[in-house]
Amino acid sequence: MKSTHFIILVLITFVFISCNSKTAEEYVFEGIKKSKGNDLKGALKMFDKAIEINPAYAEAYKQRGCTKFNMKDVKGSIADLTEAVRADEKYAEAYYNRGTVYEYLHDMENACKDFKKAKELNYPNIDESYRMCR
Repeated sequence: MKSTHFIILVLITFVFISCNSKTAEEYVFEGIKKSKGNDLKGALKMFDKAIEINPAYAEAYKQRGCTKFNMKDVKGSIADLTEAVRADEKYAEAYYNRGTVYEYLHDMENACKDFKKAKELNYPNIDESYRMCR
């Protein structure tokens, strides 16, 4: 009888945890909503959770990098955007965003490298940023 109760308790716990667990994508979605609502600290927490669940999730790093930039954490922004392009070498938007951060820092050599890569990957509306690199 005790073992039956124990098994039922374990099953209930498993079901409860399964029902309340979120995916990395859901945390990113929540983070974007918080960011749009200007809750940048809350957004960072959501992106952190997404990365905890899926450490190779490029979108989570990109979103966290953009949020850090908006919080004036430029080094953290570059680090996260770099992780985004490591996770997905063809992530044009992450290259563009990192290039924008480098441009903000007046590091035009690195900005132009990223803008060039974004252009190679057909990122839309890159021409204006890329034009200053020629």
